[in-house]
Amino acid sequence: PIVPYGTIAVDFGMSQDIKVGDIALVGDFIVGKIVSVTANHSIVSLFGGKNEEASFLVGDKRLPLEGQGAGFGAFNSDIASGIGNDLINQSARLAEYPDYFFGSVIGIDPSGKDQYDSLFIQSPVNIFELQIIDIVSNEK
Repeated sequence: PIVPYGTIAVDFGMSQDIKVGDIALVGDFIVGKIVSVTANHSIVSLFGGKNEEASFLVGDKRLPLEGQGAGFGAFNSDIASGIGNDLINQSARLAEYPDYFFGSVIGIDPSGKDQYDSLFIQSPVNIFELQIIDIVSNEK
């Protein structure tokens, strides 16, 4: 099937009990969610699309942050100046899916606006090199 930017098609569908809202994992990392299903195919919308809004829990203390998609599995978030350096290399989880890792904090730009720095959160998954993706039910 033809798929729009920011999505991937998988060869699983209703015949394999896949449902809209199920999540897509690569290893321990969440990469997207099912947005469309037919009998034998599904479309996964990938997280981190341009201008996508998301809430994160960062680090061992699960600091809540709001992020905006930068494209290709990355998010930017504003954080009070001076706090972000302690978060470099800390894990980041999407607040909506706290049981799964999304990625980690890869950098800080101290030239943000006013009293804020820009924090960069990136998934380690290269969507252009995917070979195996797991679909997991999102039912609680």
